[in-house]
Formats: sequence, C-alpha cells, structure tokens
Amino acid sequence: MYKKRFIIGSLIILSIILFGMYHKKMNSIKVVESLSNNNNNIVLMGDSIFKNDTYVNRGDSVGDLLQNKHGNVLVVAEDNSTINDLEYQFSKIPNNMDNSNTKIIVSVGGNDLLHKYAMADVSKTRHVDTIFNKYTSNINNLRNSCKCGFVLCNIYYPRSQNYVRYYDIIELWNNKLDNYAKSNDLQVIDIDDKVDKAHYFTHDIEPSLSGGHIISNNILSSIE
Repeated sequence: MYKKRFIIGSLIILSIILFGMYHKKMNSIKVVESLSNNNNNIVLMGDSIFKNDTYVNRGDSVGDLLQNKHGNVLVVAEDNSTINDLEYQFSKIPNNMDNSNTKIIVSVGGNDLLHKYAMADVSKTRHVDTIFNKYTSNINNLRNSCKCGFVLCNIYYPRSQNYVRYYDIIELWNNKLDNYAKSNDLQVIDIDDKVDKAHYFTHDIEPSLSGGHIISNNILSSIE
C-alpha cells in the first residue's frame, strides 16, 4: 500500500515538473515568435563605421550590437569601401526586402576623402565637391531603384593626431550632407558630435565597443 502511494505521489510530482517545463518552454517560444514578427528591416551599407567586426571582439561590432537590440539587421557594408562600392553592396540586398519597412543606413565617403587627401593639400576643397557629387549621384540612383527608406550618416572626427589635418574637410563634407538631406527630405544621423572621445575609437579611426553602442543607439533612434 505504501509503495503504491509512493509511486502515485512520484508520478504526480513528475507531472507537475513536466508541466512547468512545458509552460516555460512555451513562454520562450512566444518570445522568439514576437521577435521574428518584427517587420522593420535595417540594412547597413558603406564602410567600416558599420563593418567594424575586424577591429573589436566577436559580437561587439556595430552590426552585432544592432542585431541584439533590434533584430532583422543585414550588413552589406565592407571595410575599406568607397562610394564606388555602393552599387555592388546594394545588389546584395534580397528582393523581398525591397519595401517601405526596410531602412537602408548609409555611411560612406570617409575613405574617399582619406585616399584623395593623403598626399593632397587639404586646403584645396574642390576635391570635396567632386567626391560629394559622386556620393549624391549614387544615393539618388539607389533611391530611384527601390522602395526602401534611406537614412544617411555623417562622418565623425577621429581623435588620433594623425587625422586632425582632415577636420576641415570633414566639417565641409558634413555641412554638404546636411544641405543635401534637407533638400531631398532625408534624415541624417549625426555621429560627429556623439562619437567624440578617444575611447569611442579603436585602431585610431574605427568604432570601439563603446563607440559602437553610441552608433547603434542613434541608428535605432533614427528609425523610431
């Protein structure tokens, strides 16, 4: 009799434990489903301001941080990319993301300026005009070829002394970007006045983990 009661009691306890595990599992499934139902897609296009995984620990890149905070993030940006690479990066976006729920965030132009002015006189600002005209031409073409929304990102000021000579060029670029955005009803993510301390950078010019948090948070704010 006691043995029978013991077996019945054990079965009841086991049933309670299994039910609790099942309930917990179902709750976790619901969370996953709610994340997968997020219809807002983010595409990061451009250079290493967004594709900085080579310069930080695994999981600490801008794309990774944004994926953890939002989900549905596609990174087509590449390290060392220039304006000429935008069309190829754009071709990597799946056709099913070509809709108004997709926001393409673009950060490019910095490498073009660095390459052009590496050996040139930074006071000759006409080169900025030429590069910026190429930039706007590419952005206009991309906007006309899809239904996605576009958000532009300006250029920050690296705190290393090696890049101080470029500050006037960067300022001129950012002013041009603001004017272009206003004229074309586009939003600009201003990281120049937010990624503004030495510890926000790694390898002199790339976003560090703390810098990546600032950039990813500002991207999220721009699409809310």
